[in-house]
Amino acid sequence: MRSRWDLEERQQPVAKKARLSTILFAENCEVTHGQLCELLKYAVLGKSSFPKPSWCQLFHQNHLKNVVVFILQGLSQLHFYKFYLEFGFLRKAFKHKFRLPPPSSDFLADIIGLQKKQIIGNLPKAMEGFPDCENFVPTKCNGSVTDNSPLFGLDCEMCLTSKGRELTRISLVAEGGGCVMDELVKPDNKIVDYLTRKDIQCPDRLGHDATEDARTTLELARYFLKYGPKKIAELNLEALARHQESQEPRNTAEVVQQLNTSVLECLDSVGQKLLFLTREADASALSSSKNCQTIKCLSNKEVLEQARVEIPLFPFSIVQFSFEPFSPNLTEEMNKRIKIKWTEMSTVYAGPFNKNCNLRALKRLFKSFGPVRSMTLVLETHQPHLCIQYEVLEAAQLAIESLDGVLVEGSCIKVQRPVTELTLDCDTLVNELEQDSENRGTIYLSGVSETFKEHLLQQCSLFLGLEAMILPKDLKSGKHKRYCFLRFKTFGSAQRALNILTGKDWKLKGRHALTPRHLHAWLRGLPHESRLPGVRVIPPPSEQEALQMLKVDHPKIAAWHWGRKIGKLYHNLCSGTLCLILLPGTKRAALQYSELQFSIPKRPVAC
Repeated sequence: MRSRWDLEERQQPVAKKARLSTILFAENCEVTHGQLCELLKYAVLGKSSFPKPSWCQLFHQNHLKNVVVFILQGLSQLHFYKFYLEFGFLRKAFKHKFRLPPPSSDFLADIIGLQKKQIIGNLPKAMEGFPDCENFVPTKCNGSVTDNSPLFGLDCEMCLTSKGRELTRISLVAEGGGCVMDELVKPDNKIVDYLTRKDIQCPDRLGHDATEDARTTLELARYFLKYGPKKIAELNLEALARHQESQEPRNTAEVVQQLNTSVLECLDSVGQKLLFLTREADASALSSSKNCQTIKCLSNKEVLEQARVEIPLFPFSIVQFSFEPFSPNLTEEMNKRIKIKWTEMSTVYAGPFNKNCNLRALKRLFKSFGPVRSMTLVLETHQPHLCIQYEVLEAAQLAIESLDGVLVEGSCIKVQRPVTELTLDCDTLVNELEQDSENRGTIYLSGVSETFKEHLLQQCSLFLGLEAMILPKDLKSGKHKRYCFLRFKTFGSAQRALNILTGKDWKLKGRHALTPRHLHAWLRGLPHESRLPGVRVIPPPSEQEALQMLKVDHPKIAAWHWGRKIGKLYHNLCSGTLCLILLPGTKRAALQYSELQFSIPKRPVAC
């Protein structure tokens, strides 16, 4: 009887709903402003007018009813992970998270596509007004560019200064490969990291060869000029033919025109307007644009109230809230603290062990949980202990869960993280990370062999719902590391796969994932920091500073307060609304990456 009911349930027609998938983008975690604009234009007009975005899939676009973009101006990816526990709504409701490049002078114009027409065919004027370019000298070249014009390859090596990334070395090569210029450049600000770790040319050479990079760039440019335009035209025409269905074929000129069309022009073509809600003090080219209904408010609270009323009346809405950003010095300090926090959370102390324990066997045991960055023997205690720093948080958590309180080498050992001011809430943070919407269907596995991928594919019938397999590589050797992440459509599919893969047939170690992929990418971009456990990065706050932490306008309180407010507004959006939240950061602060999150409400609610 149960089987018959299951069969009948499967035969029921399933209502089509708009759905976003980013599996095509599993190997990267950064979206450009242009790629975001691709998605927004496709969401507005669909496949009859535009090819599908190249980096993601929006299924059943014709069932999409609205597009809403929330912008938290002044906040960045740093804020999201600094106040991760306070941003409860964002991390649970939004499954797709990506990094964005640092914002330009007019971030909104970039993602809407307003600046493309100004840039194309008018480059010298577009370069006017750029900040910090007063002392630059323009070249004296006034001739037109032809097919016979010489080509040069240019490579710039950067270092990390107190103000961010600055030029340290510049190399220029001519078409024949000869070096025209290879010079060191002294930055204006103090260098804090020379960034000479990025070994890419060959294993026996340290650092970059800037001239070799420039030659490679030149070769790629020449290859593109020879084969690229034809191939791109073929792909564009093929995409149009595949997506237009009953439409008449269009020529290549139309394809180029489509790519240069702004979101506002897309809305104008269907007789619609864009809603832009913002504070009075915030300026943007968008607010003065034609076909944009701009409503300026005196406060974030008024923006929220207007959004409740106005969003249901427009097919495309941009709602911008403004917050006080971190100062550059505080941004640098917060970056250091977060880097140290994740390092300490990925570190465990294990012991005590007998003085005659088998050290080689112990090292082998702890390496079985995941990649080890360092492992040291602690002899300051009465009996030996081990300090193991893992590359990924999952490995450290798996070691704690597997070995804490277990008899090892004749001793009942304790496995724990170092206790510092940055790890006091790590148990709560680990539990919340496991509930993160991006991690819910992803599992971590350690001990995978070189043939793991082939073995898995041969038995794919056991792993229904598998969407992506992420096999990290060693940057030096290029070989796959002995751990991986598997992403499934549902939590149930992930749990079934985890039970199989950690069983007696596969003999792997694993658990549910804890760290979103774009967090890995962001942490890799931060300067390396290390400290001894218990040593403070900054002195403890004074009583006055501690009281300031409790004020409503403090970023920590604002993250919690406005996260809840936006959550309520989100739950009032109608079913079939593509919702994006952008944390664009600020241009002035160093190392402040933007954050992009997507969601489409599943259940229908009243607008």
